[in-house]
Amino acid sequence: GEDRFTIVLRDVTEQQSIEGQLRNTLEHWDYALTGANIGLFEVDVTTGVSQVSKTWRTIMEVGEEVDAQSEWLGRVHPDDLQAVLDADKACIKGDTQRSNSEYRIKNKDGSKWLWMRSEAVVPKRDARGRALRLIGTQTEITAMKEAEEALRLSKEQFQSAFNNAPIGKAVMDLQGGFHRVNRAACNLLGYTEEQLLKTDLQSLIHKDDKDVDSGQMSQLKSGEITSFSSDKRLVRLDGAVITGQLTIALVNDRDGKPDHLIAQIVDLSEQRKLDLLKREFVAVVSHELRTPVTSIVGSLGLVAALQSKEFSDETSRLLYIAQKNSERLRHLVDDILDFEKYSNGNMHFALSRQNVVQLLEQTIMNNIVFAEEHGARLVLKKADRSLLCKVDPDRFQQVVTNLLSNAAKFSDKGSPIEIGAVRSGEYAKVSITNRGPVISEEFHDALFQPFSQLEPSSTRKNNGTGLGLSISKLIVERMRGEIGLESGKGKTTFWFTSPVGEATA
Repeated sequence: GEDRFTIVLRDVTEQQSIEGQLRNTLEHWDYALTGANIGLFEVDVTTGVSQVSKTWRTIMEVGEEVDAQSEWLGRVHPDDLQAVLDADKACIKGDTQRSNSEYRIKNKDGSKWLWMRSEAVVPKRDARGRALRLIGTQTEITAMKEAEEALRLSKEQFQSAFNNAPIGKAVMDLQGGFHRVNRAACNLLGYTEEQLLKTDLQSLIHKDDKDVDSGQMSQLKSGEITSFSSDKRLVRLDGAVITGQLTIALVNDRDGKPDHLIAQIVDLSEQRKLDLLKREFVAVVSHELRTPVTSIVGSLGLVAALQSKEFSDETSRLLYIAQKNSERLRHLVDDILDFEKYSNGNMHFALSRQNVVQLLEQTIMNNIVFAEEHGARLVLKKADRSLLCKVDPDRFQQVVTNLLSNAAKFSDKGSPIEIGAVRSGEYAKVSITNRGPVISEEFHDALFQPFSQLEPSSTRKNNGTGLGLSISKLIVERMRGEIGLESGKGKTTFWFTSPVGEATA
C-alpha cells in the first residue's frame, strides 16, 4: 500500500483572460446604461428573486441594502400595478413576446409621481416551455409624458378654438383644396362640411376677383411674406354673393418647406352695408346743413357789417357770438364733407410740378389774420426757393392750412410758428413748428384718427373739430407722401413729405 498522489496542473491563463474581458464588457455596459439612464432588472420566475443594476437603483433612489422587488411593488401607483403585472404574466405564459408597460411610481420622499416605462422578455424556457427568467429595462419618461400632455392640451385648445371660432377658418393644401373647415365657414358659405371639403377656395371666389392676389400668393409660397389679406367677393352655394376679408397664412414643415395654408374669412357684408348707410347719412345731413348754415353765416355777416348804433352792447356781444359759432358750424360741415370724400376716394387730385416755397408763402398770407387772432406769428424760415414737388396745389395748401391752424391754436401767446421746407432724398419735407404743450409720444398716431382729441376741453376751447389732422393724413397719402410729428422740450413739429419725382394722378 504505497500512497500515490496525482497532481493536475491546468493552464488558467486563457480562463483569466476571458473573465477579464467579461468584466470589461460589463463595465462598459454599466457606463452605457448610466449614460442612457436605463435600469436593468432580472427576475427568477421560479423563485421570485430579482436582481437589478446600479442604474435601476439610481433611478429608484435606493441603495444595495434594499430589496428591489418589494421596493418596486410598494411604490407603483395602485391604479397602474395590476396592468403591469398582467403584462408580465402574459409574457411569462408566452401569450406575448414582450411585456411593455407605462406606469407611475412614487419618488423616494413621496412628494410626486414619476412616469416609468418597462420592457421585458423571457430569454430562456425549460424543456416544457416554462419561463425561467424575465429580464428587462426600466426608464424614467416623466419629461416625455409632460410634453405629451402639454401637446394634447394644445391640440385640444387649437381644436376648440378652430371649431368654435365666430369667423370662418380653414386648413388648405398649397393648391387651395380644403382639408379642414369650421362651422362658421360652413355657415358663411352655405355649405355642409362634407360639401366644402370636396371643393377648393378658388372655386368660391367671384370670377372677377380670382386673379387679384396671384402675385401675393407667389410671394407667400416663396417665403417672401408670411401672410396677406384682401377683400374678396365669395359666391355661396345658393348663388348669393357676399364680401369677405380673406387672410391666408403659410405653414412650413420641420424642414422649412411650404406644407399647408391657413385661411380666415371675416364676413364684411353687414359692415359694408353699415358703412354705406353711414356715408350716405353723413353726406345727406352735411349737404342739407350746408345751405342753411351758409345763409346764416352770410346774414349774420351783413348784420354785423351794418354797425348800427341802435345795437346795445349786449346785442352786439350776442351777435358776435352767433357769428363765430355759425362760422364754426360751417367749418365743421366742410370738414365732414371733405373727410367723407377723401376717405372714399371721391376727391379728384390734379398733381403737377409746383414750387414749394411759393405755395407756402401764399398759404401763410391767407392765414396771417387767423394766427394773429390767436396771438401767434407766422415765420417762414430760409429755404431753397428752387425746391419743387409733385402735388395738387389746392390740396397742398389745405394740408398746410390745417397744420398752421392747429399750431396757432396751441401755441404760446406771442411765440413764432416756424415754417420750413427742405429736400430729404426723393422728397420735399415741409415742417411747421410751434412752442407750446408737448404731445406725449403715445398719442402721436391717435392724433391722425378722425374725431381724435388729445384734450377735449382744450380742443373745445380752441374750436377744434377733430378732423383736420385726419383729413391732412388722407391728402398727404393720396399725394404719395407721409405725415408725422415730433414733440419735446417745449415745442412740437408737424411735418409732411411730397415726392419730387414725376407724379401720377
